[in-house]
Amino acid sequence: MDRKKEIADLKKKLAELELDEKAFNELGEDAKLAEILHEKLCHANHTDECSWYYDTLNSHAFSEYSNKARELLKITDFDTIVKLIKVL
Repeated sequence: MDRKKEIADLKKKLAELELDEKAFNELGEDAKLAEILHEKLCHANHTDECSWYYDTLNSHAFSEYSNKARELLKITDFDTIVKLIKVL
């Protein structure tokens, strides 16, 4: 692969990641926490066992992790939960 193409591909990937990060940062704490919980706890096959990436806002998985996030936020604050998850 020539260097210019490699650089262009990396710039494209960076732009995509920046958009993803911006979208994530605009979410409410419960939705952010649901996403973090799913990333850490879900070990299902995301092709046919987990509905997270299919119609996310209406999926069973999104609902399940959103409920967990709301319950955790009743106990303590977002930052504390995220620190705890990182330790796990």
